Amino acid sequence: VDGQLVALFNQTMSPVQEVREGAEKMLAMASQQPAFLPSLLSLVAQTGPETVGVRMSAAVYLKNQVEKRWSRDGEPDDTISSADRQAIRERLVPALLAVSAQLPVVQLLRAVVHRLVRSDFPKKWTGVLDSLAGLLLDTAAGQEAVRV
Repeated sequence: VDGQLVALFNQTMSPVQEVREGAEKMLAMASQQPAFLPSLLSLVAQTGPETVGVRMSAAVYLKNQVEKRWSRDGEPDDTISSADRQAIRERLVPALLAVSAQLPVVQLLRAVVHRLVRSDFPKKWTGVLDSLAGLLLDTAAGQEAVRV
C-alpha cells in the first residue's frame, strides 16, 4: 500500500488543525483518482505495521466514499470507474476475512458490503454468494465477519 496514503491518514489524526485539514484536502483530491478506492481497501485489509487507528480511519473513509459515490451504473452521481468497482467487489470479502479480529473495522466493511449488495446484486456482483460461502467455511473468521 502506498506509504503516502498511510501518512495522510496519520495526519488526519493530528492534533494540529492545519496538518489535519491539509491531509483532509489531499485525501479529497486523491479520492477522485483512479484506483484510489481499491488502494484504500487494501490499506484497510493490511495487517502490517500500520496502526489500528490508520486502518480504522481508512475504513471510515472508504465506507463514506462508497455511500456517497457508489450508485447503479448510469446514475448521475456515478463517479467510480468500472475497473475500480470490480476491484472492490473482488477484494471486499477477503478484506473482511483479513480484519476479522478488529470488530470496528469489520462493522464498517459490513456496511460497504451491504451497500454493494443493495446496488449490484445479483446483476453486477454475481460472485458474492460464493465469496460469502467461502468466508463461512473459514471457522476462525466466519462467525463474526459474515453477519452482513
